[in-house]
Amino acid sequence: MFPCGVMDMKFRVVLLGWMVLSGCASLPAGRVDALAATWVGAAYDDLVGRWGAPTSFRRGDDGIHAVWENRENEPDAGGTSVAVGIGAGSYGRHGGVGVGVSLDKWLSDTDACVRQVDARTDGTVVSVRWRGDNDYCARLLSHPEVLP
Repeated sequence: MFPCGVMDMKFRVVLLGWMVLSGCASLPAGRVDALAATWVGAAYDDLVGRWGAPTSFRRGDDGIHAVWENRENEPDAGGTSVAVGIGAGSYGRHGGVGVGVSLDKWLSDTDACVRQVDARTDGTVVSVRWRGDNDYCARLLSHPEVLP
C-alpha cells in the first residue's frame, strides 16, 4: 500500500508531534489551588521564610496584605537556559542535519506568577491567591511538606 519507508516516516512525524504536544501539558488549576490552600492557617513568618521577602507589603488594622511577583527569568526564581544543538548524520546515501534552539528566552513572559496573601493581625494566613503559569506557580507555592 505504501512505498517502503513512507509508513515509518508518517509514524515518526506523528510520534514527534505527540511528544511536542505532551511537553505543553501543565498542572490543572485545581491542583495549584490545593497547593495554595496548604498555606492557609500557617504562620505568615513561616511563609516568608520559605518564599522570601514580598514584592509589596502592607500592615494595617485589618491584618497583613502581601504580594509576591516572580518571572521565570529572575535569577532567584530558577533561571532560564539558552541552548543550541546541531547534529548531522548519514546512512548510506541519505544524510540529514538538525538544528535545535531553546525558546525559553522568548517564552519567558508566560512563566510569571503573582501570589497574594492575607493574614490576620496575629500573623495567621487566611487566604492565598495566585495567577499566572500553572506549573511555575505550583513550584513557587509548594509547601515544604507537600510535593507538587
